[in-house]
Amino acid sequence: MVGINVCATLGGNTGRGGCEVRMKAIRYLLFSKGKVFSASELASAATLKAAILAALLLPRTDPNKMYCFPLMRVVDDNTPEAKTETLVDGYEEVLNESLPTYTLQSTAGTCQADAMVLFNGWTDYVYAIDIDRVMWLVSDGGTGATGWTTGSLYTNPARFGNSSNIVTSKTKLVFGTVDEFKGKKVALKIDFDPTKLVNIVDVQLAEAIPGTGYAFKIAGAQVCAGTDIYAAYKTLLDQTGAWKATRLDTNAAVTVSSAAHDDTNLAWTITLASSPTIAASTQIKIELVDPTALAALTTPVKGIDSLAVIALKP
Repeated sequence: MVGINVCATLGGNTGRGGCEVRMKAIRYLLFSKGKVFSASELASAATLKAAILAALLLPRTDPNKMYCFPLMRVVDDNTPEAKTETLVDGYEEVLNESLPTYTLQSTAGTCQADAMVLFNGWTDYVYAIDIDRVMWLVSDGGTGATGWTTGSLYTNPARFGNSSNIVTSKTKLVFGTVDEFKGKKVALKIDFDPTKLVNIVDVQLAEAIPGTGYAFKIAGAQVCAGTDIYAAYKTLLDQTGAWKATRLDTNAAVTVSSAAHDDTNLAWTITLASSPTIAASTQIKIELVDPTALAALTTPVKGIDSLAVIALKP
C-alpha cells in the first residue's frame, strides 16, 4: 500500500512572484454575519464597490448585511509570541501558535462609538481594508471569498478624555484562527473609501401628535443624537412606497394610501386604507421600508433605517 507522502507538502518554493503585495496596517473594518463575495463581485474594484454598497443597504435582519466601522487612525499589533517549550538540553519547540491580535483607535463621536459597542462579542465575519486600500478576504475554497473569522471584538464605551491625549475609541480585535492566514488570503485593490458609501443611520419613529381616523402623524429622529430628520427628508418621504404598516393583532399588512409632509408638526401624515375596517385601539406598527427598498424608489431615499412606532388606531 502506498502511504501518504507528507514530505511532499512540507515547504514551498519561495521565489518572488510577478505581483507581490504586503499586508499593511488596517484602516477600515467591515462586518457581516454571512456575506460571501462571488467571483463576479470580486472581478474588479467597481463590482466589489457595488456589492459592498448593496450589502450596506440591506435590512438588519438579512445575514448578508454589512456594517462599516470608521477610519482607524492608529493600529497596534498585540499578537503575543507563539507558546514554546524548552527542554533542559536547550531544544525548543512551538506548542501553540498565537492568534493575530490588534488594537485599533478611531476618533468616532459618542453616538458612533455607542453603535460600535453594540458589536462587542461579535464572532462572525470581519473584512479588513489596509492603508494601501487593499481589501483582504479569505478564500472560500472555490472562486469566492468570505471574511475572516472573528475570535473576539471589543470597543470601549465613549468616555472623558484628558488634556494630554486626543480622545479615541479603542477597538480590540482578535482573529479566530491563524490557519486563515496561511495561504487562504484574497487581496483586491480598491479605489474608494468605504466610509463614503451609504452607511446607514438608525432613526426612531414616533407619533408627533395622536392620530385621527386612519391618519397618523409620524416624526423621526436619529437614535442617540436625537437629530430630527424632517428637514433633510421632508419631501423625500412623501412617497407611499417609502412606508409600510402592519396590524399587530393579525400580522396583516395595511395599505398606505397616502404620505404627505406636515410643516406644522414636523412630521409626515401617513394615511392608511380604511378598508378593511380597523377597530379602535388596534395596535399598528408603522415604519419605513428597508433601506434597499428605499434606495430603489422613484426618488431614492438613502442613509436611514427606521425603528418602528407602535400606534393605536383612534
